[in-house]
Amino acid sequence: PGVGPGVWQPTPPALANALLPGFAQVRPFALTSASQFRPGPPPALSSSVWTRDYNEVKAFGAATGSPRTDEQTEIGRFYTEHAVAQYSRALRRYAIENELGVPQTARFFAMANTAILDSQIACWDAKFHHNFWRPVTAIRAGDTDGNPSTAPDAEWIGLAVTPAHPEYPAAHGCWTSAAARILELFNGTDLVHFALDSAVTGTTRVFERTEDLRAEIINARVYGGMHFRSSVEVGAVIGEFVADWIAFSFRPKLG
Repeated sequence: PGVGPGVWQPTPPALANALLPGFAQVRPFALTSASQFRPGPPPALSSSVWTRDYNEVKAFGAATGSPRTDEQTEIGRFYTEHAVAQYSRALRRYAIENELGVPQTARFFAMANTAILDSQIACWDAKFHHNFWRPVTAIRAGDTDGNPSTAPDAEWIGLAVTPAHPEYPAAHGCWTSAAARILELFNGTDLVHFALDSAVTGTTRVFERTEDLRAEIINARVYGGMHFRSSVEVGAVIGEFVADWIAFSFRPKLG
């Protein structure tokens, strides 16, 4: 944790220490290093992108008084379940619905889980390298960023509780995009029938195109008030890069 504009600080309500900082040092399964796909810095606080991101999540991610629709609120809460449990159910369902045999299922699970885990290692490396502040911190201190277009709200809180780790890039962007790209590569098409359910909302969301899954997670993190749009977009690019590396470039060393 640090102090001042742009720097990650513990977030309310728990104000907890950063979660799993050592995950950035875990050796990846397939990447050459955790920093292989490390992105450039987050948007400058004087930029138009920062202004857009700030005001969008301030409005659409607020716990109360937001212009979100009921469906957008559900989407914001839907992905707050632990992703390991949520996606494990979905991957199992996908294998069953598509009647994958044991060898196909094993290969599918190996591809998906390797891509997901390496995307998270890459994401954590970038998070702790850039150490960028979360919306709930930034919006409460909007008068400190030197940008006249980011008005502060000292009482602002998001729809969902902000996880205790730095903002950029968004972990779920990395995760979901890696899973979506593996679905494309495994099937040879972006036209897939993929269902996710949520123990938080008790609902199921069905995707017929992998691009729709990527687009939804970007919006979901904004609607939940946990992330700026740019963070999730960059995370989605990392997830796709990791999946492509595993599919086309990685050669395991045996023996």
